Amino acid sequence: MMTANDFNNKFPPEMSCSDIADKLNIMSPEEAEPYDEVLCNDLFMAFCANYLTYKKGIIELITTSPEYKIFKRRYTNITVHPFFDAYVAFLEGRQSDVKKCIHEYMHVIEDDSRRFGEIDVANILLAFKNAFTGFWPCVKKEIQAIPHDEVAVVLCDVIDSFYNAETNEAALEVLTAAYQKYPDCDLINEILGVTYLDGKNYGNAAAAYERLYIPESDWFNAGFHDQDEIYFNLGYANEKLKDRKTAIENYKKAVEINPFCPSAANNLGFVYYKDKQYDKAYDILRRCIDEKLDTDLTAPVANFARVLYAMGRYKEAKEFIKSAPKTIPKVIREKIERAPDENLERNILEPLSEESEDGAEPVIKTAIERKGVQFQSEKILEDELTLRIEAGMEVFGLPLKIYRRRGEYGRQYIFPEGRLDILAEDKNGNLYIIELKKDGGYDDAYKQTVKYINWFQKNKAGEKKVYGIICLNSPGEALIKAARKDDRIKLYEYQISYTEIR
Repeated sequence: MMTANDFNNKFPPEMSCSDIADKLNIMSPEEAEPYDEVLCNDLFMAFCANYLTYKKGIIELITTSPEYKIFKRRYTNITVHPFFDAYVAFLEGRQSDVKKCIHEYMHVIEDDSRRFGEIDVANILLAFKNAFTGFWPCVKKEIQAIPHDEVAVVLCDVIDSFYNAETNEAALEVLTAAYQKYPDCDLINEILGVTYLDGKNYGNAAAAYERLYIPESDWFNAGFHDQDEIYFNLGYANEKLKDRKTAIENYKKAVEINPFCPSAANNLGFVYYKDKQYDKAYDILRRCIDEKLDTDLTAPVANFARVLYAMGRYKEAKEFIKSAPKTIPKVIREKIERAPDENLERNILEPLSEESEDGAEPVIKTAIERKGVQFQSEKILEDELTLRIEAGMEVFGLPLKIYRRRGEYGRQYIFPEGRLDILAEDKNGNLYIIELKKDGGYDDAYKQTVKYINWFQKNKAGEKKVYGIICLNSPGEALIKAARKDDRIKLYEYQISYTEIR
């Protein structure tokens, strides 16, 4: 079997796609076939990887590209190609042909004498994503007709429900239920990572991506993400969590793997800037601009100007704003223009203070477009408590922090017995199960919390203690009596009030 190194020996990486195609055209079909297989697989990945939804214009962008014409011409030289037939039919809107080709592809799989599994579903997801209505039920029916793993059929239902969900919250309900049953399913975790990231639930996003990591191979077992994109997303999530050290490690890895990883160089420079590592920020942002590592230089240019100001390099900053390839935000430009003409002899101790940080934040691509979530008071309360905990403030009279381990994050924490609103811990490692209820009543909250405490004490806490905190509006008398008798549980009531100021 031909490897990437074998292909590169024949066709060096700097050779253009059209030049490769020209060389293949003069080879015999037999000689060209193994090279065609590598080329077409690489082109296919370039068309499909790193996004989970076909948005408006993407298919047109693919089908009008010179690379697509080469792909269509070369893939037919591969001996078995019904999967690529189905993919081309899909891109060209021939739905009936898609189903016929998928049927043929399934029988090729069946002839391979192996069970259709998670990795096969991931390959189909990579190509077809949010395909036409009825696509995933069709795939499910085909899978059921051949030897298959149970999870493959389940994944078809999960993916179909995921794409039909109208809100991020509804999509997460589908995914978290599937994760609870199949916690080791990489594809579920990968989709969870994207969905959490889109919903700005950064701790859970990082945990989901971390669960894909295989230490033995130093590799993320991902179906539709390239390795650099996962490192990028982890960097972004950790930056939003204010874990700059981990953010820097991940952004650096993304840039090492792929210097052109979207926005990674800019974001790395931004985090260096916020961490006051100005020399490193200067180097990576200068390179980002000079080598055009970002397709859009707006953010790198703004951040480079910030770095020059923070370093006290006022003369260079003034020259830069005159020649910068993109317009520098007004608030930064005015700061620089008001600065002395000569450089400072030492760095300023703080980053540039601005009334507006527009353009300073790390940038990321939106992967999924859904309607906004209609948060209820329970969700608002959870947001408020999480913000307080992450800011180092006491909650319920306790100095807690959100529970976090590699592959785990304590907000909406999923475990075999259910899902917690918040799992926190104190400085001694004792665990706190925080359950929030938006209304009054909920007398069964005590039994539920006890059940959770017992599970964590047995399976997670080891020698540490596990406590429960129930917070709701207008607790019932039965709940109050039960909580008072149990030293492990504290009960809190929250209220929302409005007072007119006269």
